[in-house]
Amino acid sequence: MSTVKANLEVKHSFMKEISEAVSHLHQNKIVHRDIKPQNILVAPDGQGKYHPKLAEFDMAEIMTDSTVEDEHLTMDDRHDMSISLFMAPEVPTGHYNEKADVFSMGVLFRAMLFNRYVPLDSQCSSRMLLP
Repeated sequence: MSTVKANLEVKHSFMKEISEAVSHLHQNKIVHRDIKPQNILVAPDGQGKYHPKLAEFDMAEIMTDSTVEDEHLTMDDRHDMSISLFMAPEVPTGHYNEKADVFSMGVLFRAMLFNRYVPLDSQCSSRMLLP
């Protein structure tokens, strides 16, 4: 098996496990809000394989309705959150739902596949990904 193929298989496995972890959160009405590489830990399973673990739940919120309205965020909180390239654009506004995590996973998975962070065009109001 080539190194490239093995690397893609590991990435696919990691993406699947991260997706399953986020799905578990959403089934339990939790939105993580801060999915990014720094919040994915990698742990050995004792059998020579490694598994991603979703960490850092300090920004997580429990969903009581279909959308969280996070009016208790201060301007400092919003500034701190807005620096993440992986964050959905609606999170800093305080009006979001579980789709914000899906956006973040998409940006994360794209970065994983391209082996680099994917910068967002700061001049684009829709925050579209650059090729």
